[in-house]
Amino acid sequence: VEMGLALTSVVAVGSTATLIFSLGTKDIAAKVMNGLEIALSDKMYEGDCVEFGDGMSGTVLKLGWLETQIRCANELTVSIPNTQLASQ
Repeated sequence: VEMGLALTSVVAVGSTATLIFSLGTKDIAAKVMNGLEIALSDKMYEGDCVEFGDGMSGTVLKLGWLETQIRCANELTVSIPNTQLASQ
């Protein structure tokens, strides 16, 4: 009986840890997948002049797995998460 109780506790702790890990990495996984989609889709390249639906425009400095860096006309560098880029 004591062995069954210990096994139940291990399974419960393992299930809770798995849930916490999956909820914690959900956003990172979405950003990486969107970064891969942008890289493979030929939508834009480093050095391209781009304009987004919210009126922001600039030059693509770096396409990364998690975010893309854009240099705006006022020389300000902005990092945009790839989840936002994939939706535009």
